[in-house]
Amino acid sequence: MEENSKVTQESDSNLKSTSPNFSENDEKSEDALNKPIRRNSNMNSSEIDSELMEKLRGDAIGDTLYSESFAAKTLLQLSDLKWSEKVEEDLCFLWDMTLEKDVCDYLLKLSYPSIACAAISKYDENRLIEIVIGILANICCTVDVTDLADEQMDIVLSALRTDDALILIQVVRFIKAIAYNRETLPFIDETILEQISFILLNSCNNELLINSLDAVSKITADCKIDANLLNGNLVKSSIVAYQCVCNSERERLSLDQDQIETNQQRTALTHLIQIVSNICWYINTDSSDRLLNEVKENSGVFLEELSKLFSCYSRDESLLPVSEELQFYVDALVFIFQVLSINYNGKIFSNLMIITNILLKNKFEELGLFLELDCYFISVGNLEDIKCDLRCLKRDEVIAILNKLKSDEDFPYMEKVNALLNEYNE
Repeated sequence: MEENSKVTQESDSNLKSTSPNFSENDEKSEDALNKPIRRNSNMNSSEIDSELMEKLRGDAIGDTLYSESFAAKTLLQLSDLKWSEKVEEDLCFLWDMTLEKDVCDYLLKLSYPSIACAAISKYDENRLIEIVIGILANICCTVDVTDLADEQMDIVLSALRTDDALILIQVVRFIKAIAYNRETLPFIDETILEQISFILLNSCNNELLINSLDAVSKITADCKIDANLLNGNLVKSSIVAYQCVCNSERERLSLDQDQIETNQQRTALTHLIQIVSNICWYINTDSSDRLLNEVKENSGVFLEELSKLFSCYSRDESLLPVSEELQFYVDALVFIFQVLSINYNGKIFSNLMIITNILLKNKFEELGLFLELDCYFISVGNLEDIKCDLRCLKRDEVIAILNKLKSDEDFPYMEKVNALLNEYNE
């Protein structure tokens, strides 16, 4: 992939998620992005009469109605490929079949990883490569494939060098599945991370960007790779990818700059915050000053995006009821801010206090999470800045929040709360 090129923005109308959360606007939930994908509509058992079903059962794969001979014959076509619409249809049908665990187990018995890698190495038909890697990704999502040879892994990952977005989507799906199921990831090296970073920086395809962000979040989870492979560029490219997804959605739906309304926006944000949180875990565990400084260099842009986030949620209609996503954001950000020693940010703090006020008035149980983030900013801010940014609320609202903070005996900066209370009570 040449560094001057943009990853193509191809879309595939056949590529659908099986999640019920998949909307008409192609918005995918977090769960949908981690499941095997469906390609076409398959036969429905309710539409098959008993006589035909009895015939099919003799050739069935496990407890499914799918044919062993069809799967085997379809794969045999890859030994001497004569690419045609019929071959493509057969492979797509096989891809759809891999939603079933029994089919995945059967394909592994036929040594599908070896067949797929041979096809990737032998042929240069992009659609074929997309499909065979997509089938392998589905298998890895459904079955814990632990015996892939290093050579096979290298062949699949070599497809990261293409500029075909549809192939890249399947490669990063494969990476996600492998990363999720393994405790260590020796196949992830500096080159692989650079290639993924390049995609994040240069692609305009939302599906590819969201899958790539998800892949990075799984690669960096639970300290599965060497901390020396991580750097600030990975955070920077992840932020750029998130901004691209948000901007394209805002343009598509004519949203304001601080609106985070679509599943694609929220999913991308979840992955971004998870990535930063994962990297902070490395910093916290390994005490890496290099990594800490590199991540902090990119914290300014990250905070700008968070400012938009809290501005969006400072409106009742966006805040209530408090979503699990927002709870995750706040919980993760407390940890991130502490590890990175983030400075006081007036824009975030003022919107955070508006949110806290809404939750306090409505007696929402999620209030405690937000009070913890309030406490962080009070602990790092000076009194004059804090008082200035509290002007967004009425006097009695500020006093109510401060009294709530004062009731928390674990808060270590009580002198600041008392000082603020004294001024507001005068």
